[in-house]
Amino acid sequence: GVEDLVAAVAANLPLSDYLYDPEYFTDRPQRFFVAEIIREQILRQFSKEIPYACEVRVDRFKERMKDGRPFVAIDAVVLVARESQKGIVVGKGGAGIKELGSAARARLEEFLQAKVHLALRVKVSKDWRSDDAKLRGMGYIQ
Repeated sequence: GVEDLVAAVAANLPLSDYLYDPEYFTDRPQRFFVAEIIREQILRQFSKEIPYACEVRVDRFKERMKDGRPFVAIDAVVLVARESQKGIVVGKGGAGIKELGSAARARLEEFLQAKVHLALRVKVSKDWRSDDAKLRGMGYIQ
């Protein structure tokens, strides 16, 4: 079934040049993936406490060589809707944000193939999901 359909469609497609370089796997910038990796770790670590209505904004993404190796410095802000959520993410004595930063940094180093310095902050952004200006700034709407 499916293989026959794929073969039939492929046989009837016109030949053309690549629309994108075959080496590229996405048209999204690295910042997008950095934010998503951090957000993934938030959802893993705080799955019961923090709703899926959190967002990560990457304020700085700077690549350079350090001691002959790739190095990336990242400053990111975790946006939550309420003060109580901020307290959960930060955790007692900063333990929550420290654990989040360690887990996210490990995933980012694997993804970026570079040593990563990750600075995280948590900020309350009330009603960001219904604010067109904030949604536009986050790339959700044009």
